[in-house]
Amino acid sequence: MSMVLDTPESGVCTREQAFLNSLIPASTDTYGAVPNEELVLMLNDAARQHGVVLTNEQLAMDLKGKRFFGTYEVEDQNIFGDRVKLMLGFCNSYNKSLRVRICFGGKVFVCSNLAFHAWADEDTGIVGEVGHRHTINVNEGLWGRLDAGLSQIDGFRMKQERFYDTLVNAKLDRDAAFALIMRAGQAGILNKSKLLDVADEWKNQERYPDTHDEYQREWHPEFRDRNAFNLLNACTQVEKTRLKKNPVTSNMDTLSLSNFFHKEFIKN
Repeated sequence: MSMVLDTPESGVCTREQAFLNSLIPASTDTYGAVPNEELVLMLNDAARQHGVVLTNEQLAMDLKGKRFFGTYEVEDQNIFGDRVKLMLGFCNSYNKSLRVRICFGGKVFVCSNLAFHAWADEDTGIVGEVGHRHTINVNEGLWGRLDAGLSQIDGFRMKQERFYDTLVNAKLDRDAAFALIMRAGQAGILNKSKLLDVADEWKNQERYPDTHDEYQREWHPEFRDRNAFNLLNACTQVEKTRLKKNPVTSNMDTLSLSNFFHKEFIKN
């Protein structure tokens, strides 16, 4: 499961639970919430119109139903040698804490790292994220942005492929990796309390753990090569420990982390 939420009154939910009319706040002259049901139907309708098949729906709520989250896998969109699957994620709120947001991203199969990677490409106009504030015309505006985003999914997929391929071919020695970790910390992308954890994760993924290894970890032979792709995965592996406690902040930070790597390694 990709959805793990934090508060006692939160967790994975059904459509019936998420679509309760009693949860929807009243509209005003300036505020209009998008009902969760309308958002889900909008996503699926827009996907069908663009020939995109959404599968493996996962829904969740927190704050007693005030915030709503979900993910879909995009069928037949595995990339990067079947190591990454294209996904669509979204969030909504009934308490004005979140605007409606829809992101395209990649899920790394081997360790189930979910890292939404959204960016704006000035040359092509391709974006990995669309959203809208809860205004009275939110439905119309959101549909237009979602329609534009889905129309560019092939281009986005190619950008994702290039992104991951570039990271794999960017070889890093230990000094370069540690310097990059420090820059991410200084930029506020990585939590400074986790910098040593990320450095240890990067260092120890290079070798097979023996029975006396004090560093207890989930080890992946696929992450042994010393390159930027595996450094990104070292970061998201450490971030997984925080995902269970604070999923909203964790997912936002993971998106920022992917953007940081994009700026570091994609030069044009």
